[in-house]
Amino acid sequence: MEGATAGILHEARGIPSVVRSPEDHDLEAHREHVLREAYGKSNFLIITRLRRAGLMDQAEDIAHEAWVRAWRDERFDAGRDPLPYVWTIARNLATDLLRRRGREVPLEVLGDVVAAEDDDMTVWCEEIDPAIAAVRSPQGRQVLMMQRGGREDDEIASHLGVSKNQVSVQRHRALREVRRHVRRGEGSGGE
Repeated sequence: MEGATAGILHEARGIPSVVRSPEDHDLEAHREHVLREAYGKSNFLIITRLRRAGLMDQAEDIAHEAWVRAWRDERFDAGRDPLPYVWTIARNLATDLLRRRGREVPLEVLGDVVAAEDDDMTVWCEEIDPAIAAVRSPQGRQVLMMQRGGREDDEIASHLGVSKNQVSVQRHRALREVRRHVRRGEGSGGE
């Protein structure tokens, strides 16, 4: 009777009842675990790549939609790294959005594959994160860290109790400091 009860509960939540045995449930739990772990490690990388393509305000929404689609897609193989799969979905969503806006974007801008071992990850960990930590303004630091964590300007403004314009100003000033810090680090062989 427990299996029938689980099916009813899933259907009541709007989730189709596809779990038919404990083995199936374990596979579903494993898929969810793999995707959650990958999301925590790699979502900012996807957002960064989308922003690089000029999708500043839409990057987080596109990334979110890509993760949701991967989670819903029964073809997703939890035995593989989900990042390239999710990135492909995000890249296709971004390309469609830009085309609807009348902009063609060469695939080189978005890149074919994104991997956790990508150079971007190394740059973030070794150069950008320490540069953000060195920003003098506590509010500027918070804005950059929250943005790096995938938060939108509305959410950052609400959290900090400031206007979206102030978030933009703080980001601009903090990014200027980060750029100077990174340039100095490159020019002097590190700090």
